[in-house]
Amino acid sequence: MSKLLIGGKWVGGESTGTLRDKFSGAVYGEMASASPAQVEAAVAGAVSGQAASKLAPYDRYRILSAAARILEAGADSLFDLMRAEAGFTRADADNEIRRCVQTLQLSAEEAKRLNGELVPMEAAQGVKNRLGFTIRKPRGVVCAITPFNSPLNTLAHKVGPALAGGNSVVIKPSEYTPLTAVELCKVLIEAGLPADLLALVHGDGGVVGPQLLADQRIAFYAFTGSTRVGREIQRAAGLRGTQLELGSIASTIVAPMRTSISRFRKSSMRAFARPARFARRCSACW
Repeated sequence: MSKLLIGGKWVGGESTGTLRDKFSGAVYGEMASASPAQVEAAVAGAVSGQAASKLAPYDRYRILSAAARILEAGADSLFDLMRAEAGFTRADADNEIRRCVQTLQLSAEEAKRLNGELVPMEAAQGVKNRLGFTIRKPRGVVCAITPFNSPLNTLAHKVGPALAGGNSVVIKPSEYTPLTAVELCKVLIEAGLPADLLALVHGDGGVVGPQLLADQRIAFYAFTGSTRVGREIQRAAGLRGTQLELGSIASTIVAPMRTSISRFRKSSMRAFARPARFARRCSACW
């Protein structure tokens, strides 16, 4: 069963939904849906966890590096899950895991490179013998909202850098692929990450999402998904930070006299790759 991670503990939800294999339709698991009170508690736990965290940059490097190794070693256990949950072929799942391992490795290295900047104060008239510098500090709580068509690596793209920077993370994965997010959380905790630096909530995006957006304790939103939802997030975030990776960016113009059949076929294949991608792909044509 896909549980919730709140306050550093795995808990059940207000209700459960059935998860079915994308090919056979057979039941392979359940998803626990969070109540409004549980969503609030998840954010509160992430706030407390980040405030209490004593992890130094090297600690974060060590944890993320260990998570990459654990994920790589346990790849076989993820293949069947991603096939059932996301419809991935073996090749798709293998690529997704390899990319996720690399993402965690890169995030680990960046944890050691949180450099500030030296400001040339004497460049201004009348300023002498003064030194200015900046240092990087964690934002606080980051909210990661992720899609179904890259349920592991896209999540790592948001969680890895956020943890490397000393933040805590509230994760809201797609309700179609909740178990993959559970597995990544388990890997990070096994690698030594304090569990209260992660929160995981499941549920309908149209219900859970607005509550997360309204919570002013969240300092930053990282989202991959539709342009429509991205606009909603940007409006709700206001002066808070956002990182939005949106769809509707891969248009193709077919010129009758200039496009060969082979190029048209390649373009179509890239746009509607495999059943594993549910006929959607971010990089349709190039």
